[in-house]
Amino acid sequence: MPKSRGESGEKNLIADRLRQLREERGFSQRKLAMEFQLMGLDIDRKVITRIETKQRYVTDIELCAIMKVFQISSEELLNGWEEKMQFIHTPEEEPTERERLGRRGKHQGVSLKDFPRAEDFDDVEPE
Repeated sequence: MPKSRGESGEKNLIADRLRQLREERGFSQRKLAMEFQLMGLDIDRKVITRIETKQRYVTDIELCAIMKVFQISSEELLNGWEEKMQFIHTPEEEPTERERLGRRGKHQGVSLKDFPRAEDFDDVEPE
């Protein structure tokens, strides 16, 4: 199964927010990486660059470390995530042809609407 990505191929939702927090607090990428290393995480300046350019996934451990360094909540870190996740649909929403076929024109999977619901079996007698 392919890993989840944003509509434009981005690998995380926090890139812009991380850069904003880092710059507001006067942290260079190198200084932020040093803070993570003091916490025992193997993150260097190149990793910070890849996160901020949406080229790297972020683990839950790294998310917690970011919240701890900047002393913010998960809500503050993920500020605006709803707008970034508009490409994800609930089962009630019908995806467009492009969304259903994906970028390369291949079918990305089936919809939950393709599966029978429990009420479809109400009239079936057990054997």
